[in-house]
Amino acid sequence: IGQGAPSVGAAGLQQAEVRLALNEELPYPLKMTQGMATRDVDQLNFESDISKTPIGAPIREVATENRNRIDANFDAFIDETGAMATSAGERGRAIMSVVDDKIAKDRANIQAGYAMARAAGELEAPTTMPTVAKLFNDWGLTAQVSVPVVKAMLGRGQELKVIQVLDDGTVVPLVAPLDNIVQFRKDVGRLTKWDDKQDALFGVDFKKAVDADTQSAGGKLYQKANAMRAKLGAEIERRVLVRDLIDTKAGSTDRKVAYENVFDKIMSPATSRDQLRDFKIYLLKEGDAGKQAWAEIQGGLVKDLKDTALNGATRDEKGNLYFKADAFTKKIEALDKSGKLDLVFGTKGAEKMRLLRDI
Repeated sequence: IGQGAPSVGAAGLQQAEVRLALNEELPYPLKMTQGMATRDVDQLNFESDISKTPIGAPIREVATENRNRIDANFDAFIDETGAMATSAGERGRAIMSVVDDKIAKDRANIQAGYAMARAAGELEAPTTMPTVAKLFNDWGLTAQVSVPVVKAMLGRGQELKVIQVLDDGTVVPLVAPLDNIVQFRKDVGRLTKWDDKQDALFGVDFKKAVDADTQSAGGKLYQKANAMRAKLGAEIERRVLVRDLIDTKAGSTDRKVAYENVFDKIMSPATSRDQLRDFKIYLLKEGDAGKQAWAEIQGGLVKDLKDTALNGATRDEKGNLYFKADAFTKKIEALDKSGKLDLVFGTKGAEKMRLLRDI
């Protein structure tokens, strides 16, 4: 670079060797100055100062060439992930098709289990709901009149003949076929306003009470179907991303998270590394379709990083890109700090992203 260049110690040279070796693994290796290779602050400052002088033309040319190579590397990284989506909507559909198919399959298995129990006559077993009746009585008349789901289920319970309201307002359980109580639980899910916090709390309490009353009801087939339903419910509740992504708007089948917003939801700063890791495992268990869905997330993140670095970036008179280094660095560091950079790209892929950041 010149006789005035500062010296770099042994440790700096060793780091430089590692960085240079990693650079050669890039689809489009970058041109490295001594400062870029060692990340030595004094050397970088020296090169920056020199680049502003007439003799700094070679350094300026390296920087220009590297910006164009970074752009090419981003495109190559997207190809390496195997992502196929060309838009945010396509990406969201590819991811959600795996989630939706898995849940639909699980629910179909549960319904098949209940159908087998019904065919075997297990849902004709006489059953009663003392826990549910106690809930009504504990909540009292105020809740029975003012809370939508309580009012609705009080009426529905009487229609199904699983409860009776005495003249003094006391609710008592009636002996009824288990099938009627199963229907009562389904109606809780249908009639609860889940977007209303108060109504949702009462709905959850109803379901827990029904489950307590039917814990030992029916026969082995019914109990097996019940266990499958409980397992699915617990899995969705535990996997926060799955729960949020499949949620629908109140009184509608429309998704709360539109397809074009699925990737942003998954990679939101509000999503923890553990939640993202759990979602990754969830997808990868679903065979080739799940692997492709994860590839779409990887490709989506590369595109997001490219857009951060280059989208809207201006070009000089020769058509060379201006690289938005500050925004790109900030995003890489946020992903790194959260542990998501390594989680999404793996150790080697994350190192390559850090290398682009450091140029």
